[in-house]
Amino acid sequence: MLRQPSKWWFANTLLTYFQHCVKEIKMTTAVFTIIIIAFIAVVVLSCSRQHTPQPAANKPPNMPIMELDATLDKPIGFGYKNAWLAIRTEDPSVLAEVLGLRDLKPANWRTGLNSSYERHETHVFVTPPVEGWVFVVGIALPDTGDSSRPDRCTPILEALGKKYEHVYFFGTHRVVDFHAWARVDNGLVSRAYAYLGEQGVTIWDKGEKTKEEVALKFNFLADEPTELQRKEYRERGEHTSPKEEDVIKIAEAWTMNPLRIDEMDLPPSVGLVGRVPSEWR
Repeated sequence: MLRQPSKWWFANTLLTYFQHCVKEIKMTTAVFTIIIIAFIAVVVLSCSRQHTPQPAANKPPNMPIMELDATLDKPIGFGYKNAWLAIRTEDPSVLAEVLGLRDLKPANWRTGLNSSYERHETHVFVTPPVEGWVFVVGIALPDTGDSSRPDRCTPILEALGKKYEHVYFFGTHRVVDFHAWARVDNGLVSRAYAYLGEQGVTIWDKGEKTKEEVALKFNFLADEPTELQRKEYRERGEHTSPKEEDVIKIAEAWTMNPLRIDEMDLPPSVGLVGRVPSEWR
């Protein structure tokens, strides 16, 4: 295959030509300097245009990264670097209405879950029923809060608890070391735990540990551990703070393991993607 000549080959050739012109027509130093400056500007501009990414032609602004597809497909597992509600119901449409989701559009598992990642600030995926559970998946779920932001999640959970008997929340994101789980009983949050390692703070620690947490040996520290505590925990094979695997374990104990949904013998189905209410953020 023939190789195209380098742009620097062209630049060197042009520079040689300019030098020849100076010798032949006795060009003054001032004029020669002006030409060289103009030449350098043209080369630099050319290089910057070659290395600066250009927007796709005719691509509308705000165009979704992936188009939603309503073609039925088999369930797909999820969990890591995401958040989800697990609610006992067989009707995703009513749940979406209760949550106040807007601009609802049908979406299969592939594009629905993809949307929960790609449009993580504004949209969630409401899954089809999975053995009596409907999951609402997306980081756009109400914020648990932290040292500088209010807890917008608890009020939503308790509002859902007045309409549904079984309501659970889970979230995990290894980048900021965020891990959380909560459950609602009799319309109130009976147990909630959330940790944000990026800030080194325990955001939630409400209620008594459930028997499932005790069985899983969840014995996390509220504050930064001392070296002695680290050593003691290592010797017992325990963590001083939660990890993403712990969120999956408690989700499986309370509801089901979302990572293994694709291993279940379930028919193809389709869910919903919706825009979250502005008050959630």
